[in-house]
Amino acid sequence: MVPSPNMSAESEADAASDVTGAVETADIINTRPEFLSLNSWSFSLFGGGACRSLTGRRGLLCLLHALRRTVLPAHWVVVLADRPELQLLQCSRLSSMKDTIVHVQSDRSFYISVQNQLLPETHRVYEAHTPRVSHLSQLVSLLLCLEKLVVCRGFRVGSSTCRQQVRSAACHLLVAPPLSTCLPCLLEEEESEESEDEEESEEDETMMTES
Repeated sequence: MVPSPNMSAESEADAASDVTGAVETADIINTRPEFLSLNSWSFSLFGGGACRSLTGRRGLLCLLHALRRTVLPAHWVVVLADRPELQLLQCSRLSSMKDTIVHVQSDRSFYISVQNQLLPETHRVYEAHTPRVSHLSQLVSLLLCLEKLVVCRGFRVGSSTCRQQVRSAACHLLVAPPLSTCLPCLLEEEESEESEDEEESEEDETMMTES
């Protein structure tokens, strides 16, 4: 017996209803998981803004990842050190900044050390740059600024046969060419030379008196 067209239509409708019902049931049972909303500024560091939603070590890791995707000045690298903190290092031994480290703290503040000595807080580098990193370009600008400076050579003290290179307690550590010595070191060098001249004069007078 050949099924009537009406019966075929009814069967197809029932089948379609069953499929729809299955889909609807599946939608109810297998609901899409809710994802935590991500604020746009949470990852705005990659576009140049601050990673304000992350603090501490996680914030440093976020900044580390962003810096490794950023083009830094030649031979500068960033590493995650203890404490924790990020350190920006100059790897080229030909650079005047080979002994300079930029330390970035977990609160995004930074300080600079030169040959294991802290750069004075009154140095013009700090005056020219904000104390906290809020934009990747700030760090790039800071590194470019440092590359224009040289390490203060200090001054020599001691006798003519044995002289040592030292620095003033108020040494600026970094100076801008054509200078090679900061003002505090220059002043102490002059005082040291005057003192040495006086000592030599006294020795000469003593020798003349004894003779």
